[in-house]
Amino acid sequence: VLNVAKIAQLVEHNLAKVGVASSSLVFRSNKIKTLLLSKVFFVYTCIMSELNIQANNFFNSIDSIPSVNFPPIIVADNFRTPENIGSIIRLAGSIGCKEVFVTDTNKNEIRISKIKKTATTAFNSVKLTFITTNELLSSKIPSNYTSVAIETAPNAENIFTTNLPNKIIFFFGNEAFGVSKQILDFCQKTVYIPLPGDVKSLNVTHAAAISLFEWYRKTIIR
Repeated sequence: VLNVAKIAQLVEHNLAKVGVASSSLVFRSNKIKTLLLSKVFFVYTCIMSELNIQANNFFNSIDSIPSVNFPPIIVADNFRTPENIGSIIRLAGSIGCKEVFVTDTNKNEIRISKIKKTATTAFNSVKLTFITTNELLSSKIPSNYTSVAIETAPNAENIFTTNLPNKIIFFFGNEAFGVSKQILDFCQKTVYIPLPGDVKSLNVTHAAAISLFEWYRKTIIR
């Protein structure tokens, strides 16, 4: 259990350092604001570190989690939101994927700091590669992997009922326009996620999480 009392004491101690009483937060100057924000960020970092330690301890105590023999490859097609790229990287780290390709996205127009913030520790363990679609399809796709697009396209198959190969490349599309026609034409398979509710759309990172762990579920029960 997270030691809330310890964190509270840490907050109290750091607030006192900048001359702000915890019972009455009065910002006296821009300097005080800056110092306070830095201390809040420090406390936030402590909390996240504690949570990461607890999560690692939990999963290290479990012996029955099957490993992935053939890690999936993830392609983010023309993503425009750094937070989505970061979330995809975090998912990649959770599933055992070692590299994420981002196609046709100008790296200079994306704030890497936002990607890092969302990806958390996965940013250091998952390789991020910005690449053109042409280069990716011509030279980066292993011949023994099956390319699968997640898209509501004609002839798409239900992800929960279709077969998903062990060696797989997942293509997730642009936040507004989905997977490009060039990639759809290239992929050997297209699958969709059925949505029984009135809202017929998912954030691309939610779709990625469902797809990756449905693939994992099917892989470990074979």
